[in-house]
Amino acid sequence: MHFKINHDLSKKTLVLPRAALQLSKTEDEKTLDLLVGSGYILVKREDLSVAESMEAIDQFSELAVSLLVQLAQESRRAAKRGNCSGCEEDCDLMIPPCLLEQAGIDPDEGLDTTVEDGRVIVTAAEPDVDMPDPLEGQEEEILGMLEDCGVDLDGLRMLLRQEGEKNG
Repeated sequence: MHFKINHDLSKKTLVLPRAALQLSKTEDEKTLDLLVGSGYILVKREDLSVAESMEAIDQFSELAVSLLVQLAQESRRAAKRGNCSGCEEDCDLMIPPCLLEQAGIDPDEGLDTTVEDGRVIVTAAEPDVDMPDPLEGQEEEILGMLEDCGVDLDGLRMLLRQEGEKNG
């Protein structure tokens, strides 16, 4: 079951709905564990029963599938759009590989574009040596699982870099 909590930003505390505590059978617990990450908080009793653990795994599996679908859709859309961060819609411009080769640009490498005096200028992408790979350090098994689930890793890299630029 999902609950929406409207957070009063003027207060330093957040109250969990009593109904949520009752449904989770934690209303009488003096201490609860919080697992906190960027964008999420998980609240649980310290020791879950076997049945509660199984139910939690089932719920987390559903959540994981939902998150994977979201990552796959967004990463594929980003990969199709390329580095065009101003677009909200899919960009369908395609430059034939033979033209790129005639210009000395490897069709398998990235492209940079600039707009100047009514012209679109396409050049080979310069490797961004200042920007490390945002997927560096991720376990190979996780990356393989993401790819198996339809996540475009290049698109995911673009999205992570864009988020990093926004969050400075």
